[in-house]
Amino acid sequence: MKNIKFAVLALACAIAATGCREDKTQNEAGLSEATYKASGVAVQPMVYPGLQNTVFKVGGKFKDPQLPQRWEQPKTWTVYMAAPGWTNGGFPIVDRLSTDAVAVSKVYDFIWKNHLRDQVKVAWLQYDQNPNPQFMDDLTVVPDNFIPLFLKPAGPQVDYYIYSPAVRHGSGQGMMQYDRWVKPFLPFAKKQGGDYVAANDFQRNEGFDDTNGKYWDNWARHWFIVNPQGEVVDAYFSNLGNRVIQGADKPINSLIHHLKLDGEKLIIPKIVTYQYQSLFTAPYWNKIDAEIRDVLQIDGAAK
Repeated sequence: MKNIKFAVLALACAIAATGCREDKTQNEAGLSEATYKASGVAVQPMVYPGLQNTVFKVGGKFKDPQLPQRWEQPKTWTVYMAAPGWTNGGFPIVDRLSTDAVAVSKVYDFIWKNHLRDQVKVAWLQYDQNPNPQFMDDLTVVPDNFIPLFLKPAGPQVDYYIYSPAVRHGSGQGMMQYDRWVKPFLPFAKKQGGDYVAANDFQRNEGFDDTNGKYWDNWARHWFIVNPQGEVVDAYFSNLGNRVIQGADKPINSLIHHLKLDGEKLIIPKIVTYQYQSLFTAPYWNKIDAEIRDVLQIDGAAK
């Protein structure tokens, strides 16, 4: 009788253990409606710093001979990761680009693994200028020069790569000044006349109101979550008003909220966000181009 009891007990434990394994969550990031934090953005149409000169290529087709096409917002939800491609201040450019590439791939993987491909698209929006054409082959010769050299080996995991450059000072030539592009989306910015000023003392003391100061040299990763109507419903900014790089958890959690997804049924690996400093640099393209080509050992660089 004791043997039977032990056998039954062992079987019960085995079933219980199996049940626990089956019930183990695949949402290792722990994101849900309860963890969602609204960005505080005033819902408004998405704006591109390159204005009418904003162009794109489809992800995975950077080497195709077709030239970049004029960008139009798709009739789906779209997550834009806006990040500079060539700005070289702060951390080494290769570290920053690889970190941004990992972050956007987390969002892309989330959409694929949770069967949201028809509802959501992912775009990398490069908002700094490409090198002067004299330092790069024309796109008719090398089509994938559309993306930065450090992204070429694997290419970013996105549906679209968009080129829409801003300028640090002034405007014109179809480009917006950087601060004028982002200010309307910042919850701590207050409209005053034709510009925006800091809405609180902290931002004012940080240098928000001085457009020529170091505050606006922070050119890092920003996220825009845009609905099918082309409206920004959430926007998360890195190193502006804070000293934090916003990770992939922010856009994913925003999608969970706006698409009313059940966190318990989602596949989301653990997300680790690496911090970095990224500062605007003037376009010393010859120096940057030479350094990058030397590192990659391409186009006549030392081998």
